[in-house]
Amino acid sequence: MLELDSIILKKINLSTENLIIPYSKSIENIEYEAREIIEWQNYNSTIAQIKGKVYDTYGLYFIATDYKENKAEYQNNEKLRINFSAIGLGIYDREETDQELKMAKDACGYLPYADMMHLSCFHFYGEIVGVTETKIDSELDDKVYLVKMQLTRSPDDKIEPLILTLFYNKLNVRCSELQKGKLVAGVFQLLGEIEQ
Repeated sequence: MLELDSIILKKINLSTENLIIPYSKSIENIEYEAREIIEWQNYNSTIAQIKGKVYDTYGLYFIATDYKENKAEYQNNEKLRINFSAIGLGIYDREETDQELKMAKDACGYLPYADMMHLSCFHFYGEIVGVTETKIDSELDDKVYLVKMQLTRSPDDKIEPLILTLFYNKLNVRCSELQKGKLVAGVFQLLGEIEQ
């Protein structure tokens, strides 16, 4: 594992090759109820997609980056505390995408990204609740952003909103500005591992 200032590069040793996965240090720790485990056969079942829900409400699935080490724990426990890491694949001004979907102006929501569901990718409409600009490593010039995103909104505020911190590199930010309160759209991939 290579640990930089804001990201961890995690190596998963496979029988024939190694898989390198970027893992954001901006992690949300949420109780998760697992419903289904889909092992990746092409990786000798050392990686899996876990499907379930959070807050007894929101359906969510993720790539378990610790599945090789914690396979038994995933298979034998329905409820787990998961450290989530979301890698942002794109973020856009909301106005550009609103014509495609008729919805309330301040709506928040997410749905599986059709072409990449098997990789735990989601398309979202959300509200930025915080932004931190940082660098991958203090010795590199590349800026990255940790964008705290509200992904759900309850009409009566009785259900806790789903808020995740999305890790974006500068090249994947395609909106005019990142600021608190801004409504945006985008895509992210969700990774996770059991809290130790």
